[in-house]
Amino acid sequence: MERRRRAIILLGMMLAVLSCAILPSSTKEDSTSEPQPVEEQSDNVTPADSSGEGGDESMDAEAYFTRGREHYLNRSYDLAIAAFDLALEKDPLDDEVYYYRGLAYYGKGDFIQAIANFDQAVALDPDDPDAFYYRGRAFYRQGAYKNAVEQFDLAIELDPQDADLYYYRGRANYQASDFRSAVSDWNKTIELDPQHAKAYYYRGRAWYKLEEYFATIADEDKAINLDPAFAEAYYYRGRAYYKVDGYTQAVEDEGQAIALNPQHARAYFYRGRAYAKLGQREAAINDLTRAIELGLPASWQRKAESVLAELGY
Repeated sequence: MERRRRAIILLGMMLAVLSCAILPSSTKEDSTSEPQPVEEQSDNVTPADSSGEGGDESMDAEAYFTRGREHYLNRSYDLAIAAFDLALEKDPLDDEVYYYRGLAYYGKGDFIQAIANFDQAVALDPDDPDAFYYRGRAFYRQGAYKNAVEQFDLAIELDPQDADLYYYRGRANYQASDFRSAVSDWNKTIELDPQHAKAYYYRGRAWYKLEEYFATIADEDKAINLDPAFAEAYYYRGRAYYKVDGYTQAVEDEGQAIALNPQHARAYFYRGRAYAKLGQREAAINDLTRAIELGLPASWQRKAESVLAELGY
């Protein structure tokens, strides 16, 4: 699995170098092994115009697949799908084409079609962990967290040394409110990849849900040491300090989160509450009113308004 991801990244880097050589800077696109939905250049692409011209009967399935993969790496997902369609017309039993067409649909944000393609890839090659992994990612994006966990389970059976599989299973378990299982998954992620800052961050969040606030602080310490610009890690460490009456530390951490993300309403909310606990009325009022201006969930806004009322505002 790691080998394929490295190959995708390498191909993307090669394409980026070529783009730098032949394209003006305004048309360059970054390529990534983790597809993200982007605005498409063309909304109505059909197989006949997948290359910007008519289909070529002299091209074989491999040529269309290569073209589709290049479009995919450039995030031209509709063009990629059209090319993969042509490849499958030539060879309908190529699991790799279904896998990449699934990635292209995933990149477009069409998770139903992505799953359908990963289904085909798995049916043709049940020993490939990548298709299970991305099928899990697609279920996750749909909010089907238990289904996602099942897919990551299958991928882990095939590739038990891949840290990302445990990381994403942890994310799915966390969203399914199975915080103990999430902690266990991130323990394994960190065992396999001790530099995985997000695993420490999310494990800290799981400890917070389990009311293990000092464990949260310890994990967010590690996340911040690995990534000093990790705004959310400061935010969660600040929340944990608040829970253990470390109001001065909470103010400092939420201040760091705000410095990194000035629109972080929840960081203002917790810093405002910490200021209130420290008796710094004006600072508390400023932060809580700013949090409300930026937008809070309804229950948080009611709490902010309650604290402001207690402060006589």
